[in-house]
Amino acid sequence: TAARLTYDGKIVQPQEATISAWFALAGISGGLQTIVGGPQGVNNLVIAVTSSTSLRVRLASTTTFQDIGISVSTISLNTFYHLAITWDTTTVNTYFNGILVNSTTLTITPADITTLVVGDRTTTLSLPWNGLVDDLVIMDRALDADEIRAIYESNAPVFAESSTFAFRSPSRSPVWVDEEGLWMRSYSGNETL
Repeated sequence: TAARLTYDGKIVQPQEATISAWFALAGISGGLQTIVGGPQGVNNLVIAVTSSTSLRVRLASTTTFQDIGISVSTISLNTFYHLAITWDTTTVNTYFNGILVNSTTLTITPADITTLVVGDRTTTLSLPWNGLVDDLVIMDRALDADEIRAIYESNAPVFAESSTFAFRSPSRSPVWVDEEGLWMRSYSGNETL
């Protein structure tokens, strides 16, 4: 069954961002299959698989296509892969399974992503994704190579690998969160969580 998930509202600032997800292709069902993308006709990132099972990451508009990512000649069916795209005002980096595979100078400024569609990029499901998408993450900064690699290698939630926020409660039984996770000690100092 074809389905899509649409995020409305201003999702990503065009100046700097990261989009990351795990995906598995179930089969080839015709032409372009969109994993995630902005609406057609707008300068937005599009992550898709072509009918030849080549992975394409590109910045698209109605008249211009600028390939900014990778073309993988073989993608095994029903196998999960991790893909992350980071960009700032000058560069787009594409990571495949935690490894930087392409770094391209950005020649087209992305428009604000006001709508992000997972599983298609049309309102009619004309370019549906035939497979699974998991752990889609949209961040308002360009993660560096070490952060992308940590997300790929870790079984921890993405926030634990990419968070720059920490807090600590000043109680007799301290609770704190940092880049390693959520922690708690008992009144006597023993680890409880």
